[in-house]
Amino acid sequence: MGGMDVWTCNQCGQENDGKFCVKCGKPFTEPLEASPEVTVFVNASDSPGQAPVRPMAPAPKKKNKTPLLLAIIVGSVLLLAAIITVIAVVVHKGNDNDVPESTGVYYYVSGVAEYSILYEQANAHSTALARLSNGDSVEYFYDENSKFVYVMDIRSHQYGYMLSDELVASAANVVYPEDEGSDIESLGDYYVTGTKSSLSVREEPSSDANAIVKLYNGEVVSVLETTNDKYWYVYDYGSGESGYVLCNYLTENFADVQYGESTDDEGNTMMVIATYYVTGTKNYLAIRSEPSSSSAAEIGKTYNGNAVGVIEKTDSTFWYVYDYSSGLYGYVKCAYLTGEYPYYDYDYDYDYDYNYDDYYDEGDYYDYYGDYYVSGTSNYLAIRSEPSSSSAVELGKTYNGNAVLVIEKTNSTFWYVYDYDSGLYGYVKCAYLVQ
Repeated sequence: MGGMDVWTCNQCGQENDGKFCVKCGKPFTEPLEASPEVTVFVNASDSPGQAPVRPMAPAPKKKNKTPLLLAIIVGSVLLLAAIITVIAVVVHKGNDNDVPESTGVYYYVSGVAEYSILYEQANAHSTALARLSNGDSVEYFYDENSKFVYVMDIRSHQYGYMLSDELVASAANVVYPEDEGSDIESLGDYYVTGTKSSLSVREEPSSDANAIVKLYNGEVVSVLETTNDKYWYVYDYGSGESGYVLCNYLTENFADVQYGESTDDEGNTMMVIATYYVTGTKNYLAIRSEPSSSSAAEIGKTYNGNAVGVIEKTDSTFWYVYDYSSGLYGYVKCAYLTGEYPYYDYDYDYDYDYNYDDYYDEGDYYDYYGDYYVSGTSNYLAIRSEPSSSSAVELGKTYNGNAVLVIEKTNSTFWYVYDYDSGLYGYVKCAYLVQ
């Protein structure tokens, strides 16, 4: 029919040339093409003379990957948790020496025959971190046990343990064994007040007498004798020195302490609210034109032991101050300031396992060069606030035979020193120093 080729009905085997089988009526269907990807079932009886075609294996079932993915996620989470735990342990261990929060509670070394030890552990056999003398102050944090307390040494900024029975809660109660047996009784504690720069403790009750040490507003002294209507004989708790001071700069009540006014370079009146001391630097504390750590803002330097008048506690990093030694106004890092006088005793045994250079620093690292002696001056050797011959930078005087500690060999003309006699830090002409 219609020229259709003869086809064989696969139902009854009848040959046909139309669209329907003339025997069983089954319609014509296109023969299936053999394909390796198609399963064709051929019975030998249906197709005489042809070998049966091997059926293809059924397609494998698609694996369910959810359990494997879940296992990978769980494993990753456990691994991450383990890493975090390890990091937390390491960080916690590393934080054992983190700076604790300040308590504002201070104690003072008292009654020790030679020195008191700041230990690394609450054990007298542990490493000695620092040696402290009678009158030195520490910040108290907590009682470790019945014998040891955890403190910070104000002078070196090191944290450790000290024997509690070597500390007293008031500077007025400090016992200096070398003074025991003295028949001089204290007439009471008084506070320095109203000075624009400092109050000199002198060897004699005269303005011409040598200055032993300088005191600043807010510092406490013990009055031993009301010598006359101008000078009183006092004991300075901070330095351990005794001498004469102008009594009109003393007040019996701390609440009455006046810190005075200063005028900056532009004539602005600046009220000093408190006196603090530089401590803990290896080199110097930078005075800056703005509250910034940029070296471009640095306008001057001040050094350990120097006093500054705090004008404004600007933020948690910088305070605005007047530096008494240089006469500069500027911002300094308050972490290097302490309200307690950081008395530096340079008579330590250098063979002892204690290093002055363990102090925190802001400036560059340097070593001390040892003691030198003033020699060859016709009158005195000027101590200056900067390496300059200008009389305007003269801070004080030292004399032939006096010892100084050389801190920095600044240049071929000036060295930066600590003068034991006056307690001043400053620059002197090195041509007048000999070892």
